[in-house]
Amino acid sequence: MNARIRRPSRLTTLVVAPLLLGVLAGCGARSGTDSASPNRPGGATDTAGAPAQACVLVSAEAIAAGTGFGVGDPAPGGDDARSTCTYPPSGAGPGLTVGVETADRFDDKADSTQRSSGVPAADIADVGEAARFYFSTAQLPAGLGTLVVQGQDMTVDVTVQGLTDPSRSRETATSIARTALQNG
Repeated sequence: MNARIRRPSRLTTLVVAPLLLGVLAGCGARSGTDSASPNRPGGATDTAGAPAQACVLVSAEAIAAGTGFGVGDPAPGGDDARSTCTYPPSGAGPGLTVGVETADRFDDKADSTQRSSGVPAADIADVGEAARFYFSTAQLPAGLGTLVVQGQDMTVDVTVQGLTDPSRSRETATSIARTALQNG
């Protein structure tokens, strides 16, 4: 029985310690070389061309600091083409999803988001190389906002679920996208 109790704590240490070090390195001062994450040895993609891990680029702590909203434990996901991180709402805050793809996916991602949201894009000038924001209450009456941003090395999309104010949804998504781009 004691062996079962000890194994999860060792496993937790083996999994959490490198993740915590990666997050802390990504939040610290940046030098000329990119060493924030072993998943991104030379930039926003790993050596196999997979996108950076979204949960490493945007921590729950960074979301709280940048937006004032607390979020639940992040759930990483995705595949070789797109990394995702889903943050469940904590308290009255929104639910959030961050996606990361290669930079050349911006146009396709923006077009896809426009088709699925059914609303025209609002161009946002103060984040990334190009950015488009979509907001609708048709799919989610409490509000669904999605910001798609093209950075130099990656395309970042941030979806905010549950904010009825389009301006607040856009500000929240913009803050999170900036964090991802800075850590990428």
